[in-house]
Amino acid sequence: MRPRLSWLFIASLVALAGACGKGTASGSCTSSADCGSGYECAGGSCLPTGGGHPGDGRSAGDGDAMGGDDGDGDGYLGAGGAGGAGADGGDGGDAGDAGDAGDSGPADIPDTLGPLIEIVSPGPYQLVSGAMHIQVTVTDRSGVDPASVAITIANDPSLTFLSPITQSQGTYRTDFDTRQLPYMNFPLIEVTAADKLGNVSSTGYEFALDNVPPIVSFTSPMAQLRRLTSTSYECSQPFPILGGTELKHGDVITPNYTFEMGAYIRARIHDQANAGAGAAVPMAGIDNETTKLYILTKSGIQAGHKLVVGTGSGTTCLGIAPESEPAQGARVPDQAIVQALVPVASGGAGDFVPMNLSAYPCKLPGADTAAPLLLCDSGAAPVTTYWVPWIYVLNRYDPADPVTCAGGAFDFRNLEVDGEACLAMTAVDNLGNRGVSQPIAICVDRDNSGDCAAFDAVKADAVAAGCSDGCVAPSFDPTTEVWLL
Repeated sequence: MRPRLSWLFIASLVALAGACGKGTASGSCTSSADCGSGYECAGGSCLPTGGGHPGDGRSAGDGDAMGGDDGDGDGYLGAGGAGGAGADGGDGGDAGDAGDAGDSGPADIPDTLGPLIEIVSPGPYQLVSGAMHIQVTVTDRSGVDPASVAITIANDPSLTFLSPITQSQGTYRTDFDTRQLPYMNFPLIEVTAADKLGNVSSTGYEFALDNVPPIVSFTSPMAQLRRLTSTSYECSQPFPILGGTELKHGDVITPNYTFEMGAYIRARIHDQANAGAGAAVPMAGIDNETTKLYILTKSGIQAGHKLVVGTGSGTTCLGIAPESEPAQGARVPDQAIVQALVPVASGGAGDFVPMNLSAYPCKLPGADTAAPLLLCDSGAAPVTTYWVPWIYVLNRYDPADPVTCAGGAFDFRNLEVDGEACLAMTAVDNLGNRGVSQPIAICVDRDNSGDCAAFDAVKADAVAAGCSDGCVAPSFDPTTEVWLL
């Protein structure tokens, strides 16, 4: 037996069907109230709102369409409604006008931000020297005003650049000579730019600087070591860092020299920072492939060659004179002999046998009863400060080898002629800053024939002065300085 539906339920279904039947294109109406949502009564029929009104057959175009709705928030204009079909043979109505633009789309968000700036080079605290290349990228959705891009170094707009700023596809480039910044360790680079709407932004940071060449010297300051005790500290006796047995300005080399015709040539070489000293100061460090000894014999001196040159009297010595650099092919007598210099690792010990130290920086004497043993029979005492080797010796250093435990010895029998000779040394740090020593003068008499009889301190000074163009190289004063290591 079928279930019976109540008349109330059936009546509801009929009413629902009648409501659903409203608003169809075929539905008849006397007013828009007879049509459903989204429809209107036009010509006795329910038509979509915005559709064209049918013509009345008497004139074309009476059925113009209503305008389209406003934009939906996407920032674009609303589309016009389609024209309605003309009734009784009339032409269809014109399409409705486009709706107004939406009022809250993304394209309408105002640009109030300045350009995005990225400094590509130099990097933060990147260590640089000499001419520094600068590269910056600047982007903005409203476009960048290229004329607004400005770069300032060390907060000083008066500093000049080596080239104008150039731009290609948002990348800006120029070059700056950092030697305009003496005594600065961490200069600031700042970049400012504006977009085409006038919004400005800026960014910046510090980079590190080392434009100072290494000190290269045949001499060195005296030094003391200090060691901690349970209650205080003790100070060593002063000692020459290069050992005291190294070749010195004014020496005469004969078969009666300390090691016959052999001499221990040692250098005091250390890098320098733009300003100050200590572990936090940026330094490039020595390139040990560049540490060289140059010997100009009497042949080169008589030919009028210089060994060390700057740019004239009183200027800083810059390097070896080109005429003394060995040319391609076999060396000729008036060119310098070149030998390699190698670093000595830290080693040795101070002498803490008590002595009166009141005249020295470290004044509290030690309590040892015996001096430490020498590192080798040569009497060398290679000691370095901090973690950087500062002592360089000739060609090879091996503390376990009795021949080279104090570095290699140069045999002056290798010279082709007796008489005066000039010596100089060079070193370059890892950024290309070149240091050169003041030349020293010695005299060589391989057979004790008297070639050096007139060679005294005055003559040595005159020969050394003639081996340069009057330039001055930074050096150590071994007579007045005492360093506490």
